[in-house]
Amino acid sequence: MIDNDKIQYLIDSNLEQVASLFLSDNNSSLEEALNVVYNSKWFEALNNPDTGLYFQSPLYNYELLKEEWLCSTLTSQGCTRVIGTRGS
Repeated sequence: MIDNDKIQYLIDSNLEQVASLFLSDNNSSLEEALNVVYNSKWFEALNNPDTGLYFQSPLYNYELLKEEWLCSTLTSQGCTRVIGTRGS
């Protein structure tokens, strides 16, 4: 089993890389990027070791965050994925 220090390192590493991807992909300010990241369901799920998101690649995690962010800005009912569940 992986220890808590290693899990926290992986969470922090993913968080840094996902925020950086969001920042560059959306030409947003650092403040806006961090606001989106820290107020997302994805961030909550990343910090829950039971989801296993800390073990996924930053690109995979970024796609989850991006999907959540896009769904929150659209009025469409087409967004149904539940972030933080295995196998989603």
